[in-house]
Amino acid sequence: MLPPILEVYVLWHPADEAAGRPLMDRLVAHFHGNAYSGLLGGAIEVFARSQGWCDAAGSPRPLPPVEPGPGAEVPATELTAVVVWMGLGLARAVEAEVSPWTAWLDALRRRQIEGPQRLRMFPIRPEAGGSPADCRLQELVPSQAIVDRQPETTCRDLAQGIAQWAAGQGGGAPRLSVFISHTKHDDSGSQRVANLIVQVRERIDGASKLGSFFDSNALQPGADWAAQLHEGASRMALLALRTDLYASREWCQREMLLAKRHGVPVVVLDAPLRGEDRGSFLMDNVTRIPVRAEADRWVDEDIDVGLARLVDACLQRELWRRQSASASWPDDVRVDWWSAHAPEPATLVDWLGPRVAARAAAAPGTADADADRPLLILHPDPPLGPEERDVLDRIARLAGGRGGLDIVTPRLLAARGA
Repeated sequence: MLPPILEVYVLWHPADEAAGRPLMDRLVAHFHGNAYSGLLGGAIEVFARSQGWCDAAGSPRPLPPVEPGPGAEVPATELTAVVVWMGLGLARAVEAEVSPWTAWLDALRRRQIEGPQRLRMFPIRPEAGGSPADCRLQELVPSQAIVDRQPETTCRDLAQGIAQWAAGQGGGAPRLSVFISHTKHDDSGSQRVANLIVQVRERIDGASKLGSFFDSNALQPGADWAAQLHEGASRMALLALRTDLYASREWCQREMLLAKRHGVPVVVLDAPLRGEDRGSFLMDNVTRIPVRAEADRWVDEDIDVGLARLVDACLQRELWRRQSASASWPDDVRVDWWSAHAPEPATLVDWLGPRVAARAAAAPGTADADADRPLLILHPDPPLGPEERDVLDRIARLAGGRGGLDIVTPRLLAARGA
């Protein structure tokens, strides 16, 4: 059985129904949307907590335990995120020293203190008209609140907070960092590329909760970019600004390849003017977001979409990593590679070589039965096309893997009854 990975509980007081219910609907749509559909089923579930459990004036149903009890048939959820809507109704309900809602939130706060790696509260407050800063609710839910200014940015900030927490970066640890891969060269003779770089930095600094950006200019002389990338892969993402000359630049190709080899999430902002004479196969197989220009300024909303997709990719990667560590399969199914991204020649060659060599070096008579078995690669949806799979399979066979490759996604594997 695949244990649950992340459960999100959305809590609001019935007096805040007009805001709490739409928040719940938005989070369901987000976490059950395309950004996370490629994971194994049940990776993320979203539940509501609002109505009284024992009576209409009481507190909601308690949360399940974060640790399994003796003899439990259902494994415990690895991560429980409680999203608390900090509305006036909830603030008034906990003002009394003794009340069902006060006891409910106090018990939740103590559970977070006892198991901070398994349960965490994420308060969200309205931009105006929410709970006062000095009320009792702030003591019961002391975490830094997300301000609900726009639906898209609220989902992004929540996903980022959960991703950082899931990767073990709670408390005062550094936030997710974005490496901006770009070229300053622009053959149009304008300032459009320079303006895009500046504007992306402004959006990261001023309109997101992402950590300080950095690029090749920020690296100290003699710094090993590959080593820094490997060390910070759990809190790092790469945003590539693909302008006209980007794909032809050696350092841009190197940064993209390093990110892919280390499993770092990658999103490309497409901002061409004249187009490319030749692209680069290293730049493909990634999420690409078009960025529009209006007069002398790029559209902020397009940049924000790219940043949101980057944050979602970070959380998806962490959940995929946890699924790979906890999933169990029937005896006839053996996953050789849990690839965080769809495999491609640039990443396949590094993974494939040692495995083919190990099979060839096995003691005579011990590897024959396994040598003809296709190597099973599992990656998130969407699936590769048949032509893509055929090219990768041919590469594997040319490298000496007699059985070739079996490249599947969770949905394809489930269709086989695994």
